[in-house]
Amino acid sequence: MIVSLPLRRSRAGFSLARISLRNGKASLLFSLILYLGIGSYLSLVLQAFQGDAYSRVANAYYVLFSRDPHLAAIGFVWTPLPSLVELLFMPVSLVWPPMVRDGFAAVLMSALFMAGAVYQIDKTMRELQVRSVARNVLVAAFALNPMVVYHGAIGTSEAPMAFFMILCARHLMAWTRHGTIDRLVLAGLALAGAYMTRYEAALAAAGAVGIVGLLVLLRTPGPPRTRFQMATADALILGAPFVLVFVAWAFASWLIVGDAFAQFSSAYGNSSQIAVWKSIGGNEFGYPLDLKLSLTAQRLFALQAALPLGLALALVLSVSRRDLRMVALLAVFGPALVFMALAYVLGVLAPWLRYLMPAVPLGILLLGLCLSGAVAVARPSWPSRMVGRWAGPAMTPMLLLGAAITVPIGGMGILNSQIAVEESRDLGGIFGPRAAHDDRPGWSVRSFAGERIVAAHLDTLQLPDGSVALDVFLNGFAIVTQSDSPRQFVITPDRDFDAILADPAAFGVQYLLAPDNAGQGVLDAVNRAYPGLVPSEPSAPRSGHRVATLDRMFPQLGTSGRWWLFRVNPPVS
Repeated sequence: MIVSLPLRRSRAGFSLARISLRNGKASLLFSLILYLGIGSYLSLVLQAFQGDAYSRVANAYYVLFSRDPHLAAIGFVWTPLPSLVELLFMPVSLVWPPMVRDGFAAVLMSALFMAGAVYQIDKTMRELQVRSVARNVLVAAFALNPMVVYHGAIGTSEAPMAFFMILCARHLMAWTRHGTIDRLVLAGLALAGAYMTRYEAALAAAGAVGIVGLLVLLRTPGPPRTRFQMATADALILGAPFVLVFVAWAFASWLIVGDAFAQFSSAYGNSSQIAVWKSIGGNEFGYPLDLKLSLTAQRLFALQAALPLGLALALVLSVSRRDLRMVALLAVFGPALVFMALAYVLGVLAPWLRYLMPAVPLGILLLGLCLSGAVAVARPSWPSRMVGRWAGPAMTPMLLLGAAITVPIGGMGILNSQIAVEESRDLGGIFGPRAAHDDRPGWSVRSFAGERIVAAHLDTLQLPDGSVALDVFLNGFAIVTQSDSPRQFVITPDRDFDAILADPAAFGVQYLLAPDNAGQGVLDAVNRAYPGLVPSEPSAPRSGHRVATLDRMFPQLGTSGRWWLFRVNPPVS
């Protein structure tokens, strides 16, 4: 593709510049502009951003601007790559506060990675030798998928996860045909990047390493010992980068926080949050099995309606062509996708639609395999020729139509509260009939409106460093990032947080700040340290507490919960 951009004639005599955007660069540029544009509107104009994405910005912020700045403040419950990327943008906040305050660093991170994912889809289609019209339709169907657009703009870790998994699948598919080591190395580096983004990448790594070992074992000539050695060598080449980051991250976590896998055992990890939701019957944890299976099918259809068609036809063509690229593709995406679906059905994972997002690139890449002009064998068998004649003129329009309709179907799905629990709630506030800044509970578009008020109130007190003890787990991170004086807070990443929370008066802490002691609020460190501090109800008698006295209650506002500010009692002499 060539785009001509007219330029004004300068004194030097330049009259025209022609910019060549070949090899997928057009898709990279246009998708980056799209995601950055939407993300900028959401964050800078509406001040609407996703909680998980904003918390990653806060993790990067603590590393440089907290009371106790250090790299380990980035946290060990979640893998660090999104926050490490956002860390690069943190110094900009010194001259442009919206980089942190409005979460724009997350927008930059996700837009760059999701545009990279679109570029990798385009490159994969070119390597599959998909014709230009079909390639453009498939790339556009991925780039414009509502879930891809939303998560490319809103700052979540789905963007880098999609990029790394597509990159891995692309090189692993090429390896099945050419067998070059460089492709295995690149696929292995992609798996390492995926794991540093999301833990479920471990399943993709297991699938990819397993299939490489199996294929080498089956295809290598010679005695069993030689075949086994070759299979082991290639599997190690692919898996070495993943194993390195897996061990390094676990060791760093164990060394610093005393737990190699804090995501599973921490008070803030997935298991603890699931236990709370189960106790209150929230987030579909009380649903019967048949309903969960139905919802899983509906969510997969909303994400990628063409997945069944692409899977069925790609299977037929792969067998007839003796093409192993489909096996490599499924080895990367299949384990993580199946695990996420089963984890939800079995009640160990929240019903977030984004957890099933691997279905989106998987469906598009399967359709690309069906339309591939690169056949794996020099002499296709007669079934391959027969299927090719049937699939070419008859199936190509159908496949492209199937890819195109995923966009409107995805749009309906992302706005359906039964299918997209998170996204429909956030987008409902933006596109819904109520006013954009409605302050009724659950409807404010302006994210963390309540936390902004808390931060503004504390700033007016002009407190010295280390005056307010606060757990940054449950939206507390937004109070720190919205404050003009982040060093006034003693927060959970601080190395002396536990000691200070145990005896706040002795360390000069003037205030304790805590959310409601209900729902996820029971995991808050202040609530765990002082169980009777926060009243069970706002109207409950305030009998006082030995450690602190209620100073002020900030009511629920929009999507923000209540916050309770307590003045620490002076030490008893």
